[in-house]
Amino acid sequence: MTLTTHLLANREAISLQAARVYLGSRVRVRTPLGASEFLMVRCPPPRGYGDPNEDAAEMRQAYDGRVKIALDCDEIYRAAFPAEYRQSPSPYLSLPREQELYKLIHARLFPVLYVEDDGAPIKRRAVGSIPRTATNAEVVRWFNEHPDLFLPFIPLRGAQRHVWNADWTDFDEVNLAYQVAWALSREFFGSDDPPAWQELNELHGLDFPEPALPLASVGWTELLHTCAVEPTPLRYLPLTFQAISYKTGNRFLDLPQIGAMGLKWGLREIIDMHLSWGNALDILQAIDALSRWLEEDPKGRVGRVYDIWNRAAAIESESPFAGMLAGDLIEAGGIPMGGENVLLTRALVNGVHAMVEEARA
Repeated sequence: MTLTTHLLANREAISLQAARVYLGSRVRVRTPLGASEFLMVRCPPPRGYGDPNEDAAEMRQAYDGRVKIALDCDEIYRAAFPAEYRQSPSPYLSLPREQELYKLIHARLFPVLYVEDDGAPIKRRAVGSIPRTATNAEVVRWFNEHPDLFLPFIPLRGAQRHVWNADWTDFDEVNLAYQVAWALSREFFGSDDPPAWQELNELHGLDFPEPALPLASVGWTELLHTCAVEPTPLRYLPLTFQAISYKTGNRFLDLPQIGAMGLKWGLREIIDMHLSWGNALDILQAIDALSRWLEEDPKGRVGRVYDIWNRAAAIESESPFAGMLAGDLIEAGGIPMGGENVLLTRALVNGVHAMVEEARA
């Protein structure tokens, strides 16, 4: 077989991507860790050493994948932080240069978390995002203790301050805005003892009767419209329901603070996560502002929330689409509604109604 025939039969060998990885590997192998990786992956171990079942082709593929990640990180570094890139003393495509990128992203764009399991019970383990500062002690410790630290993907972890599960978060640990959403939505009704609305009354010296049942699409849309025209922080009320349901539409807030997920290294992903992080901070600050506003006059302002909620429930009860969620409306020929307009799942709505009816019987 001639070389031409071989290349025509294996076009990926002459692709731009293959050339990019090949040239990148030649540069990376000149760095200490890059040379070590190359020797471990591309050179066969002496007889009697290494794993006899190790597939050499898979090892080469893994090495090429590692080089591609280094190239992608280099492109991000050069585009996002051009001044720092030019001034960097680290060799091109080296691990120290990649770690410089991690620190810059963490300091200026969004938290870059290297997740460690410290063995602590999940309820008492610190969760949420690390403060955005390049000198953060936790981040510095990770890089000092792990000079070979390599992130094969962009780590993403939930940034809310609480794990929204009644078994891991106590009602009295959250702020008043979250307590109101918890009580009205009955999001964790199966674990409430006493019911959340009763505990809300006891904690804040209130005397509100049991609120209406959770809203479906019609009532939830009415609540959204009512809050949207409010001149006070009450306009942020829907965010609290969306936060405890992990339905804000923001990846930092809709991921529980347990473990992490990974996104591929790419400039588009970096920009998207930077924008998402800014939006997440805005949402959390809005909920905090709502909580402070409610705490200034719990009886009057929480009472206003109850009135809005019960009015929305009353409007829904008079609608021919009462109790229907977005999927039901679409099946009935209605106009599709965005997911952000749906508060609860069908199973939860049905479960709450059944539980209340059983209690009344």
